[in-house]
Amino acid sequence: MVLWGLTQNKPQLLLAGSTFLCYQVFQSAQSGYKEGLFVTLILLAAVLYPRYKHLVINLGTPCLLLLLYFLPTWNNTIRNATWIDELPLEQATEQAYDQLFSSNDGTVKQNSWAFLTNRFSEISMFSKYVEHVPANRSYYGTEILQDAMLALIPRALWPAKPNTEAASMTRVYEAGVISEHSDASAKTRTVVDGYLSAGYAGVFLTMLCYGLVCQSLCNLAERLFGGYEVGCIVIFNGMFQQLWRGNNLEFIINNVVYGYILMMIVFNMLKHIGVLRPSDVDQ
Repeated sequence: MVLWGLTQNKPQLLLAGSTFLCYQVFQSAQSGYKEGLFVTLILLAAVLYPRYKHLVINLGTPCLLLLLYFLPTWNNTIRNATWIDELPLEQATEQAYDQLFSSNDGTVKQNSWAFLTNRFSEISMFSKYVEHVPANRSYYGTEILQDAMLALIPRALWPAKPNTEAASMTRVYEAGVISEHSDASAKTRTVVDGYLSAGYAGVFLTMLCYGLVCQSLCNLAERLFGGYEVGCIVIFNGMFQQLWRGNNLEFIINNVVYGYILMMIVFNMLKHIGVLRPSDVDQ
């Protein structure tokens, strides 16, 4: 919407898009999760870059550096205040501001460095799985994939279906990544599940399939919804956001299957009411 407002010289559209963008940034900043802000800014940069290369580079680079420096401290304060101390969001936000602008600069640096070296890539957690499997436990084989297939069954059809979150956290506890008594959720990522299933060969096959599925879904969305801006940016990123941020196989496969079903429903609805015309889609 921001891009359309700029390219079509429509101030109302630009204002509406900017308002939604600011609201999204505000909500992400108060969520306690870092990825929301990063994904929002990355998507905005990707949309604007083809037409405003120098502006995106000149403004985007310092914004990214500032986020990497300040966001970990802000995020830690919000989490501790709302998740642990159960304070109201307004009070948590005030504490976060105070922590950033009133605390010793060393605290901000320490939190930023810890994030960049420990959490930014999650390599440290991956290494724990490599140390654990197969030294202390054999490879999972098709066990994780079977759990992912069971997770596709709606609970309405299977009321006694095991809790997917709890089941997927079992391998996290077994590897000693976090304690069972911890409130944190440190689920495996797709690359980790590939390794746990079949070692390095499993990593190769899993990530190859992952890439093929991502690209195929993106291409399909572009073809069905008339191009890159709506198909890829809106539909694909909106319905398959977990493919951006990653998750374990149970949740990724669930997102792919039901996201595909939802995408086809939306496509047929828009086509039926005339929003998508034959010239917009590949018949």
